Amino acid sequence: MTESGSSPLYYRVTGAPGKPLVVFLHGFLGSADDWNEILPAFETSFRCVAVDLPGHGRSYRASGGVPCTFLDAATALIEVVDAIDAPSFSLVGYSMGGRLALYAASIYAMRVDRLVLESASPGLRTGHEREERKARDEQLARQLESQPLEAFVREWYEQPLFATLARNPERREALIARRLHNAPQGLAASLRGMGTGVQAPLWNELAANTIPALLVAGADDSKFVALGQEMERTCAAASLNVMPGAGHCVHYEIPSAYTKVVKAFLEGSEE
Repeated sequence: MTESGSSPLYYRVTGAPGKPLVVFLHGFLGSADDWNEILPAFETSFRCVAVDLPGHGRSYRASGGVPCTFLDAATALIEVVDAIDAPSFSLVGYSMGGRLALYAASIYAMRVDRLVLESASPGLRTGHEREERKARDEQLARQLESQPLEAFVREWYEQPLFATLARNPERREALIARRLHNAPQGLAASLRGMGTGVQAPLWNELAANTIPALLVAGADDSKFVALGQEMERTCAAASLNVMPGAGHCVHYEIPSAYTKVVKAFLEGSEE
């Protein structure tokens, strides 16, 4: 295992040297550790890189605050890939990490082999929607700056979007505990710079995308099932897999089934 040195993003490299590179991008409140449970299944076939996104975990602590815009994040991400000396790579992104993956793929399309977008969106189409979301994200950022982190995290996971996590209270509590390793100031900066409200919509980029893309949504996450269906209609290179037994956080709720589907896609052996 190799860990980052001078990169502005903390990253960890595992798996087989010389194998195709896959970069794993977590969601809001997460870290590279979110992938620990599933990475061993990928490490025999791939060289795996898991990063802490800007404002999160060790990336925030190491730098005192990496600039938290999508462009900064994508630039830092490609610096990580270049440091590993990989000519091309695939991206696996969850939620916020999926939005970043799609953005990075639109900029570095010639270097991206395959794209997995789990519970992810190309962004909000209208300026009105984005302004409303930006105001909501600012409200959340101020909450992070003014209340205990645990209170914020618990309230976050009370949202209907995450209701299915309650099916396994022990795993839900473990997830919440891991979120407390973040710095509230970094998370607030992440919302202000990489929230859905400030993200330029990527629907046109999705329509033009020719990189093979797997869209993953939990069957119990009706919002992202509908988004996935719209994304599949928009992009000829994309296919949607709606996975039963999961809500928004598919890779954590049903890790074995998720791993099987995603690994087959990355290997090009999907049915």
